Amino acid sequence: MPATICAVFVDQYYHVLHDTPDQAYKFYLDRSTIGRPRPDGVVEYVTTLPEINKSLISMDFSKYLTEIDTADAVSSHNGGTLIVVTGSLTAPDGVCTNFTQSFFLAPQEGGGCFVLNDIFRIMPKTSRLVTSQSDSQENDIKENVGSTVESREAEQVKTGHVPVENKVGDLEVPNPSANVTTYENYDGTEPLVQATKEDLEGTHDAFPPKPQPHKDATGSSYA
Repeated sequence: MPATICAVFVDQYYHVLHDTPDQAYKFYLDRSTIGRPRPDGVVEYVTTLPEINKSLISMDFSKYLTEIDTADAVSSHNGGTLIVVTGSLTAPDGVCTNFTQSFFLAPQEGGGCFVLNDIFRIMPKTSRLVTSQSDSQENDIKENVGSTVESREAEQVKTGHVPVENKVGDLEVPNPSANVTTYENYDGTEPLVQATKEDLEGTHDAFPPKPQPHKDATGSSYA
């Protein structure tokens, strides 16, 4: 059941958020609370429908290509459903930003459910240290050179013959690559509609298109 609710809700929610963002507030009630990141990255929480509507519209999902990578759900407190979504937003200039969004869908009297809590977070860019094959070869060469020099010095001490010339100079050490280390960057009013029981059973009246029952929302995109 949580998987079915998740698939239907995610498909409806992001279609509405992308196509008609001024209607997205209808998934919430006045007592709902949502969190959205400010320009400085700190998440700001708002409640009441007018403030929620303002926050949703300000993000303007309509200008992005929204792609859903994963959507997972589990039954939660008092018959509610916890949903966690990961995806990406691609701007017209091609810049892609990853995001994660969590929803708590609470049941309401008369059936159906609404979004009680919603937190949207932009994922920070991270750097991963990548060691190239040339780096590994360079380290092997240095180790071999060190072993050769130590062996020769030990032999010279043993025989008592220590030449004046520097034997290290006779060994050829390839010039290391200029790119020793590389970094790769890696890169989301009145409540007229709240995902009703009929919506969750696959009704085609609210927000087209709908997924078939048990459809996995993973891999969806909204452009």
